[in-house]
Parts: sequence; C-alpha cells; structure tokens
Amino acid sequence: MCNKCATIPATSEALVRFKLLQKGVDVALPARENAPYDLLVKGIYTWHPTQVKTAYETDEGVRANVCKTDSKSRTLYRKNEVDFFAIVYGEDVYLIPYMAVEGKGRINVLSVKYKKWRLLGCDSDWPQP
Repeated sequence: MCNKCATIPATSEALVRFKLLQKGVDVALPARENAPYDLLVKGIYTWHPTQVKTAYETDEGVRANVCKTDSKSRTLYRKNEVDFFAIVYGEDVYLIPYMAVEGKGRINVLSVKYKKWRLLGCDSDWPQP
C-alpha cells in the first residue's frame, strides 16, 4: 500500500476520535490488531465497535463503502462485527447505525436517509450511541 493510501484512513480515524472526544464521548482503540472495527465508542451502557470509512465524490453523489475491501474482494460486515459506521466527508462525521446499512456495500452519504446521522457538527442532532 502506498504511503498516501495508508494516510487517508489514519487521518479519518484521528478526526473521528478528535470530534467524539470534543463532544465528551469516550473512545478506545481495539485490543487486537486485526479487529473488524477501528474504534470502540462509549455509549450509555456499553462500548460500540465502530468502523471508520472515508466518503468520496462521484458523478452519482458522495459515496462511502460500508463493506470490507481489499485488492481482490468486497465483503459485507456482519451484525456481530460492528454497531456503527463513522463516515468522514471533509470535516463532517456521520455516525450511522449498522442496521441502517445492513446488506449494502456502498451508500450515498448525503441522501435524506443518512444525512440525519450527521452528528458531530450540530449538538442538537447528536444521537447517543
């Protein structure tokens, strides 16, 4: 993997951690290196495995892959692997529940269905995980 390619996910993860901590939400890193999620986000009663994804612009809108990707394949996440996807688009972060994207490999982040989870720029819209 090129250095630039490795930098983008690391930058997105750092932004999510920063914004969550800024809101007073505890964040932890996974205990094992190959966990299927990037962060643990503290909810009211439990820690939520959260996968960070970076959105990108296409002719069809702002897209984010909500599946596992490698150079050869795409695999959907299973319900027991993640509770949330933290999707970064510019400086905006969307915390989207797994149930909202279950069965999908890619979503249009700015569609009405997902825009409501833009949580880290507006205090009143912030759903507690």
